[in-house]
Formats: sequence, structure tokens, C-alpha cells
Amino acid sequence: MTKFPMSKKSLIRMMITFTKTFLDNFFQKRHQGADKKLRQMIFDQRMVNEAIIDGCHTLHDLALSEAGSFEELPGVHYVIRPGFEAVLDLLRQNIPKGRIHLKTVVNQITWQQQSKGAKEYEVCIECQNGKKYNANHVIVTCSLGYLKKTSGRLFNPPLPDFKLNAINRLEFGTVNKVILEFEGRVLPPNVARLEMIWDRSNVDNENIHDSWIKKIGSFDAIADTVLVGEYKILFFTFFS
Repeated sequence: MTKFPMSKKSLIRMMITFTKTFLDNFFQKRHQGADKKLRQMIFDQRMVNEAIIDGCHTLHDLALSEAGSFEELPGVHYVIRPGFEAVLDLLRQNIPKGRIHLKTVVNQITWQQQSKGAKEYEVCIECQNGKKYNANHVIVTCSLGYLKKTSGRLFNPPLPDFKLNAINRLEFGTVNKVILEFEGRVLPPNVARLEMIWDRSNVDNENIHDSWIKKIGSFDAIADTVLVGEYKILFFTFFS
């Protein structure tokens, strides 16, 4: 028996194709007519939510080894009614005045500085206004797009290759939120989510301006009169 080498990517594609074929056959054999159509719509809706949770355009882009790796934190979801700015207000209460610098552009972050004495720091942040700030640790929270554009000159010395490769290989898109406000209670008591079942069978041929709403997988009730839903820029089509 001759063995042919198979890359991990090819293996994943083969397993996805096998899974797709299995599900197609399952629907064909087990369900017919309106019942089959409804079950397929429910399955598509579940896949849309999974794609949003895993941060991918479609589950075809998700490695099988990472499928299901997302875990919800224990406990209930708490709604901060004043907004997330209230969290910042709490965090900065104990920060001395003058230690927070807004509208200050960072030109370069020099890390792994050679220590020459007890007062030397490992990191130096050089700003566009000429000021420098020394620190033992720096947390960089800029966007992925900005990292892709500036990582080559922002860090000195350059980041390790495995970090640069990760930055370049990562992709990003847009997940929009739709907030619906009503005058009265929307969902029955003890019901916190409204699942949306759409017919996505012909979604690739529909006008995006008319069919964008089909990207919404569900709405969550964050208050008695407020529902919040999310939708992705690209459609998820599994049975294509």
C-alpha cells in the first residue's frame, strides 16, 4: 500500500467535505418537505452563531482542532447600565493626576533595554512630542490593523518572527450590533434570547441591501424593553 503525504490543511478540508456530505445525506434521508426545510434553517442559524462566537467568516475557516474551544465565563451576564465608562471611572480613581496622557502619539517602543544600574528600566516609550517614558512592563492594546501597518517600526528591536507571523496571518472583519428598543416588555418572563430563523438558501444571489438582516443569528434581551443582536459582514453559507 502506497502512502501519500497529506498536509494538515488538506486533511482539514477533507474532513470538512466529509462532514458536509454526511449532513447533506442526513437531511436528504431523514427529512423531507417542509420539515426538512425548517430543520436546515435551524441548523444554518446555529452555524451563524458559531461563526460569530469563533470569530470567523464561516466554519470552513476554523481549524477542527480549535472548534469548540470558546468557553463562556461562569456566572450571569451583568449589564453595566451607565456604560463601560463607569468601569474606567473606577479603575482611574487611584491613579494620580497627570499619569494618564491622552492624545499622545507613540513613535517607538524600545524593549529589552540593557540595564546599567538599579534605576534603569527595561522599556522606553518615545512619543511624537519628544517625551520619553520608562517602564518595567508595557501593555500594547492597539488594533490589529495598526499592528499590521506599524509593527515593523513601532518596536525596537523588532518583535520575534513568531509574533510577526501571527500578526500578519490574523485577519479581522466587522461584527455589527443592532439595538432594538421597545415601549414595553418584548419577551416572556424567563426568556432571555430570541433565535432568528431565516431562509438562507439563496443568500448569495440576494441584494446585500435587502438581505443583510439575515445575518442576524439571534437577539439577546439586556433589559425588558431592549434587544441586542449581532451580524457579520459576510454571510455564512454551509449548504452551498
